[in-house]
Amino acid sequence: MHFAAFAAQNLMLSARAMGYDSCPMIGFDADAVGQLIKLPADHLIVMLLAIGKAAAQPQARGGQLARHEVLLSNRFPDPIHKTTMRPQDHKETTKDTHLNNRPEQSTSF
Repeated sequence: MHFAAFAAQNLMLSARAMGYDSCPMIGFDADAVGQLIKLPADHLIVMLLAIGKAAAQPQARGGQLARHEVLLSNRFPDPIHKTTMRPQDHKETTKDTHLNNRPEQSTSF
């Protein structure tokens, strides 16, 4: 069961490489699904994974935090700073965090 997420990730990446979309699903009735597929008693359903072609573009997801609220660059802010940093605060605090005058590194998502 520990490696189910790794297996699902590999399946999802392989599906994407072949031009398919995928969606992992939790929150289902595992017992009902087990009965439906005649799952042996010594097996366990950890998640379902749908793979196919998307019928439409997904709707925007709400409730996500802005990247600057969850992404830290090189260190945590000083305790005197607010816990939620604005983008302009983030840029100011990262200027002094580069050791040995290294050029700023960027991460793409």
